[in-house]
Amino acid sequence: MALPLLAIDTRTLRFSFIWRGVTRPCAPRSQGNAKLTREPGDDSSQGSFYYRSKLSALTFEGTDYLRLLQIEQSSDRCTPIGLLLETRPNPYEPWQSEEQFVFTCNEAKWDHKEGTATVTPATDDAYRLFLENYDQEYNLLTTPGARSQVTAELATLAAGTFVEFLRIDANEQADYLNTEGWTTFLVNTSWISGGVTQKGTRSRDILLFRYRLPNQAMTAPVPPGTQYTPVDMSGRGWTVLPDSEDTVNHTIDYVKTPAISGFKPYKISNYGNWNDPNNPAARPIYDAQLLLLPCFQSPADYGYTNSDYLKVTGSGGSGGGPSLGGAFNSEADGGQCLNVRRNVDQGDSEPANSKSLWWRFGQFKFGRCFPLLNGIHHLLQQTVAATGQTALLPTTPAGLSVGFSQDPNPATGETGAANELPRLLLSAGSDVKRYGASEPADRLLVSLKQVLADLAAFYDCGWFIDPATGKFRIEHRAYLETSRAAGATLDLTALPDAHLPEAYSYRTGQLPRFEELTVSNATTENAAAGIYFDKASIDYGMGGCVNAREGQNKATKTSARLTGDVAGLVLSGDAIPDSAIALLAPDTAGTLTNANQQVAASELLRRYHRRGAAAASATVAGQALVVDSVRPTRLQEGMSVPLCSLRGIDGTTHLTTSLGPDGQLAKAELDLLAGTCTLSAFLPPLTPTGPAPAWHRDFADPFTTQFS
Repeated sequence: MALPLLAIDTRTLRFSFIWRGVTRPCAPRSQGNAKLTREPGDDSSQGSFYYRSKLSALTFEGTDYLRLLQIEQSSDRCTPIGLLLETRPNPYEPWQSEEQFVFTCNEAKWDHKEGTATVTPATDDAYRLFLENYDQEYNLLTTPGARSQVTAELATLAAGTFVEFLRIDANEQADYLNTEGWTTFLVNTSWISGGVTQKGTRSRDILLFRYRLPNQAMTAPVPPGTQYTPVDMSGRGWTVLPDSEDTVNHTIDYVKTPAISGFKPYKISNYGNWNDPNNPAARPIYDAQLLLLPCFQSPADYGYTNSDYLKVTGSGGSGGGPSLGGAFNSEADGGQCLNVRRNVDQGDSEPANSKSLWWRFGQFKFGRCFPLLNGIHHLLQQTVAATGQTALLPTTPAGLSVGFSQDPNPATGETGAANELPRLLLSAGSDVKRYGASEPADRLLVSLKQVLADLAAFYDCGWFIDPATGKFRIEHRAYLETSRAAGATLDLTALPDAHLPEAYSYRTGQLPRFEELTVSNATTENAAAGIYFDKASIDYGMGGCVNAREGQNKATKTSARLTGDVAGLVLSGDAIPDSAIALLAPDTAGTLTNANQQVAASELLRRYHRRGAAAASATVAGQALVVDSVRPTRLQEGMSVPLCSLRGIDGTTHLTTSLGPDGQLAKAELDLLAGTCTLSAFLPPLTPTGPAPAWHRDFADPFTTQFS
C-alpha cells in the first residue's frame, strides 16, 4: 500500500509546468519531505563563491500525471520539462519567481497502477548546463593570439645544483655507467693521427655527466650524540654520494642521473664533426650545440652568446655558471681544457690539442607562451558554445578577472613589476622540456574544469557567474571577503516566532593542522631556501584550536596539470609527462629571473593562502605565514525562522543569531509542507576575553596526586 501523499501549502507557494514556452499550473505532492534547500555550490570550508538551490523529490498525480504521461508516450519525450516555483509572503501579495527547475521523462519514476510520476528536478540556473559540460576536454594550444618568448638561465634554474662532467676511457664504462648518477654525455671515436713514433688510432674518450647537489644539511640525531643521518630525497631522484659527508659541518652531497627530455648522447666519429670555428674543414653534425674552442676562449669570441652555453671542461661556466670541473679529467692548462686529439697524456708542450668544450645548455628560450587568461577564455568559449550559453563569455580575456589582470595584487597588495598575476603565461610542458624542438606541440587536451581546479589550488581563487553581469568570473578569495563585507544583514533575533537554540559545535573537519598543496608534475626543491615546487604545507601547530588527530589532521589540494617547475621540466623532463602545462611568471622583460619561484608550492601558500586560514598563526616550510583572516570555526544548526522564501539569502548575507553577529549561511531549508525555514550558520571564532582563571583543587593533596 502506497504511503499517503501530502499536499503542499498553495497559499504562499505554487508550481507550474513550462513546456515549449507554455506555462500550466500543477500541484505536486510529497511523501512528507518536500524541501527547497540552498547551500554552497563549491568548497565551503573557507567560504563559497556561489550558492545553489535544490529541490527534493515531488510526485505528480491526477491531471499533472496525465500531462506528463502524454509527453512520455510521445516522440518528444526527451525534451526537457520546466518546473517553476513561485512564492509570496501572504495570500494578499503578488507571486514572485523563487526558482526554476528542469527534468526529463527519463528521470521520472512511473507508477501506472497508482497513476503517479515521481521526480527530483534539477535546478535550472545559469550553473546547470555549465557544470554538466565543463569537464569536456578541448585543445588548449589552439588559443588564439600571438606567442611570446620567456628566457631562463641554467645558473638560475639550477641554483645550488651543479652539472658535473667526467672523462673516462671506453673500457671503463662498466665501472661508471649507472653508478652514482653517471650517464653518457658524449662518445668520441674520431681518428687520431699518428706521430713519428706512434701509429694512428681512434679516440676512446667517453664523457659522462650527472647532477650534483653539494653541502646539504643532515638530520640532527635524536638523542644527541648519535650519528647524523641524510635526508631521504629518493622521491625526487636524488641519492647520497658515498664518502661525501662533512663530519664537521654535518652536510652531505647528493647526485642524480640527468633525465633531459629527448636527450641522446653526442657521438663524434670524425674530428670534423666538432664545431671548431678555427677549423675551416669542419662539418659539424651538431651545429652550434657543441663548440670546441682554444683554451681560455669563450663563445663570445666567435659571435655566440656566453650565457647560452655551459662550459664542459674545467670549473666554472657561463659567467661562473653551474659546472663542477673538479672531477673532470683534464690534462692541460690548469685543468681547464681537454686533449681531443690523442688518447695519451699531453703536457703543456702540445697546447694546440688542448681545447675547451662548451655545450649549449646555459640559457633556454621558451617561445610558445601565451597569457593565462587567454587560455582560460579559449576553453570557456568552447565550453559555452557546446551548451549555447555564450552570454557567459566576457568580451575579452581580461574581463574574466580583475585580480588576474589589474593592479594591485588581490592577495599581497603588490603593484607593477612586483605583481606577477597579469603576466602569467601558459605553455605546453613538452615545449618547455624540449625547448629547442623544431616541431613544437600542437595538441594538448584539457578541460576547463581541470584548469580551474588547478588554479584554485595554486592561488586560492574561485570561479562564479557574476550576478551583476551574468558573466563568468575568476577571483581571489580577497574578492569574496570584500563582497561579503558589503552584504546585507539579516537579524534572526528580530524575527517573530523564531526558534534560535544557543548550541554550536566546532567544524573540526574543516580545521586541519596541515593544509597541503601538492603539484603532481613537479620534482624540484631548494630546502636551504625553503622553496618547494612539488609539495608544501601550511602548519597551524599542535594547539587544540586545530584538528591534530591522526587521519584527520591534513587537507590536501592537488594541481594535476599545472606546474611551475621549469627546472624540473628542463633538467629532468623525462620524469614529468608531456601532458603537464607550464605556468610561467616572467618579469617585465620576459625572463625567469628567480627560477619561476613565484609558482613554487611553498611560495604560492605564503603569498596567496593567507585568507580564510584555519588559525591565526601558522608556518610554511619553517617560515611564519602572514594570516590576513580566519575562516568561521563554529557551526550553529537547527534555527527555525518564519521565512517563506530564500531569495536574497546567500554567502554575502550577515546573519545575526542568538550567538552573535556575522554568521555565514551554511544551509537553508524551506519546508514546502509546513511553510517554515530552517537555517544553519557558520560562526566566526570566539573573541578571547583574557586568560582562563586558575583552577583550585577540590580534593586533598593525597587524593589528587594519584592523577598527577
